[in-house]
Amino acid sequence: MRRITCVLLILFNTALVLGQITLQYNGIRPGDEIIKQQVDYKDPGREGQNVIWDFSKLKSVNDGYSLVYKKPYLLNDSTYKMGKDLFKVKEVDPSTLVSGIEHNTMYYFKQSDNKLEILGHENPTTLLHYTTPMVASVYPTDYGQSYTSQYKSQGLYSKRIPFESQGSLKITADAFGMIILPSGDTLEHVIRTKTVQIIHEVVKSKKPQNFNIVSETYKWYAKGYRYPVFESIKTYHQEDSLQAKAFKTSFFFPPQEHLYLDDDKENLAVLDSLWNIKHPLQQGTGSSDTETARNFSYNFYPNPVESQLTIEYYLENPTSVTISIYSMDGKLLKNIDLGRKDKGMYSEFIDCSTLSKGTYILTIKTNTNTLSDKIMKR
Repeated sequence: MRRITCVLLILFNTALVLGQITLQYNGIRPGDEIIKQQVDYKDPGREGQNVIWDFSKLKSVNDGYSLVYKKPYLLNDSTYKMGKDLFKVKEVDPSTLVSGIEHNTMYYFKQSDNKLEILGHENPTTLLHYTTPMVASVYPTDYGQSYTSQYKSQGLYSKRIPFESQGSLKITADAFGMIILPSGDTLEHVIRTKTVQIIHEVVKSKKPQNFNIVSETYKWYAKGYRYPVFESIKTYHQEDSLQAKAFKTSFFFPPQEHLYLDDDKENLAVLDSLWNIKHPLQQGTGSSDTETARNFSYNFYPNPVESQLTIEYYLENPTSVTISIYSMDGKLLKNIDLGRKDKGMYSEFIDCSTLSKGTYILTIKTNTNTLSDKIMKR
C-alpha cells in the first residue's frame, strides 16, 4: 500500500490543478469497496478558484462505514432485478447496472451514455422507486459547469405507508483547489461538486403530511482517485429559514485506501504521473524556490477587490510571514509582519478600502523566498 506524500504545495497552472470528473476515471464499478470515516462536520467553505480546504483537525465519529458496489442481481437466466426495475439480459449491458450497499441500504444505479442515474433504494424500513430517475452524476464535468434535472418517486414506509415525492436537482462544479485531509495528507488537483436537491414529499397516511426538504451535498474529487476523498451533507426543512434543526455530517474517504483497487489502471497511471511531475519553479537550480514550493501555498480573493482582501495560506513547516502591498512604481503602501507561524492553515484580512482604483503588487515573504502577484482595486 503506497502512502501519499505531499510533494507539490503551490497551486500552479490551472489546467493541471483542475482535472475533470469523467466516466473513465470516476465512474462507479462493481467490485469496488470504499472505506469511509464519519468525521466532525465543518462548513464546506467558499466556492471559486484556488481554494484551500483545511479539514486536518476533524475528528473521527465513526470508523465503521464502507460502501460496496456489486453487479446486478440475476433473477433468472433472462432478467436482472434492480429493486422494482427489471431488465432483460439480452437488452442491457450488465456493466451499466450497479448496486451499492451502504449502512444497511441497497442503492440501485444505471449508467447511461453520460449520466449516472439512481433508480431507487431499499432497506428494512423503506422502499423507494424513482418513476423518473434522479441523476447522481454527469460526465464529463468541468469547473463552472452546472446540470439541472427533475425527478419523481413512489415508495413505502414500514412496508405499508405509501408516499410520493418529486423535486429538482442541481449539480454544480463550484470550486477547485487543494485539500488538507483529516489524515494530514495534502492533495492538489481537487475539484468540488455541489448538489442541491429540493424534495417535496407527501405521506399518504390517515392524516396526509407534506414535507419540503433541502439536501446539500458537497463532494471533493482529487485527480488520480476514482471516488471522492471527502464529502459533506446538510439536510433541512425548507421552512426552517435559519436551518436551526439541520442534519449535518461529513465523511472522509482515506485516499490510501483507494490504492487497493489494483485493477484501476487508469487512475494508478495518473497518480504515477503526478508523483513524478516537477513544479515549474523546481526546474531551476536555486534551492530557495524548491524550499518555498515545499513549505508554502496560498491564494487570495476577491480580485478585483473593493474593500477587504482575504489571503489564505498553508504552511507545511514553521516560517515567518510578512504581507506587503506596493504601488506599481514600487512604493510600499502596506506592510504586515505576522511573525513566526507554526505549521497549519491561516487566513488574513487586508483592508484595501483606502487604496485608489488601479493595479497593485501583493507580496508575501517567508524565510526562504518572496512571492508576488498583481491585484486590482475596483
